[in-house]
Amino acid sequence: MLKPILFLLSFLAVTPAIAQAGNGITIGHTDSVFSKTLNEPRKLWIYVPESNNKDARSPVLYLLDGDDLFLTAASIVSHLGESNSNSVIPDMIIVGIGNTDRTRDLTPTHDPEHKTSGGAEKFTTFIEKELIPYVDNHYPTVPHRVLTGHSFAGLFVMNTVSNHPTLFNSYLALDPSVWWNKMQPLKQIQANIGRQNFGGQKLFIGLSNLNDTAAARKDTTNATIATRSHLGVRDVFQHTSNKSVNFRYKYFPDETHGTLPMPGIYDGLKAIFDFYKRPSFSRIGERGFNADSLLNAHYTNVSKQMGYTILPPESLVSGLAWLCSMRNMPKEQLQYYKLNLTNYPKSVQAHLQLGEYYEQINDKKAAIDYYTKALALQEDRELRNYIKELKGK
Repeated sequence: MLKPILFLLSFLAVTPAIAQAGNGITIGHTDSVFSKTLNEPRKLWIYVPESNNKDARSPVLYLLDGDDLFLTAASIVSHLGESNSNSVIPDMIIVGIGNTDRTRDLTPTHDPEHKTSGGAEKFTTFIEKELIPYVDNHYPTVPHRVLTGHSFAGLFVMNTVSNHPTLFNSYLALDPSVWWNKMQPLKQIQANIGRQNFGGQKLFIGLSNLNDTAAARKDTTNATIATRSHLGVRDVFQHTSNKSVNFRYKYFPDETHGTLPMPGIYDGLKAIFDFYKRPSFSRIGERGFNADSLLNAHYTNVSKQMGYTILPPESLVSGLAWLCSMRNMPKEQLQYYKLNLTNYPKSVQAHLQLGEYYEQINDKKAAIDYYTKALALQEDRELRNYIKELKGK
């Protein structure tokens, strides 16, 4: 029985998204798109999660200040995602957007002290009309998008929430610079919040420890304008009667403005995808515990929240089958192996596991059938020889 297990391990070997390339480490790659709206090329930093499922598609995290924050975001997404078996958030494609004129692109209004400022709406047009279609045409995406930004980029996120709320499914703003231009962005948010239909979109705001908040509320100087504006935008969403936006907020007392992105993105993604984490199936086989019901209920809810059908991951269902085998539940074990084959008919792993199952119960004909189908999906000389060996027994 050792050989089929070795075949399975060899078929499951996948090049990780963070992989070695020669003497270096490859985390992603760069791309670029020429924008007619901006009349310039824009560099992109791309991370695509690896998967055993060749047909896998993923939601997209659009990351402003991509030239600075790409490594931070890639490490977080890789750590929390399905591919790392933590399954706290879905595996995600990251599109880091590089800067050419940060003040121009990320500020929504013109400030005479910054001559190129005020181009956020034009930059939004680029993202909506050019970047998103390009990404959808060149990468394996699904229609679920998250926009993330820090500081000026957080201001851009808040402007998008205020004026284009349904462009993204979720928003993550860290220390958003809503103090900009005498707090005009904050005033616009206050004016828009009551009349916008946010369509159930999620918004996470993370704030660092810039000043003593109690003292800042009483102050009127520019020394505390950032803190007062941050508290103001938090108050707007906490106290609005508009329930069409799902708002979460977290204060990070131990973080400065500069250190906020790492814990902010980490906690923000966990908050946005708080429905995604897998339930525990450790009680499988115990009286009163219905693993099938829990599995179906969880992925029905996840599919509803994400806006498209999400099947139970092949690795999870294989794990349930293994638990059943350890607890002398062969009927249920077979049921989970067949569920994987139904959901992932092109999976080599699903065919190999069924072949091994039938070989264990001495159904050689069925074992050979599934091993042969696995071979048709992916050639392997050792497996071919093993099938011949089984036929000769």
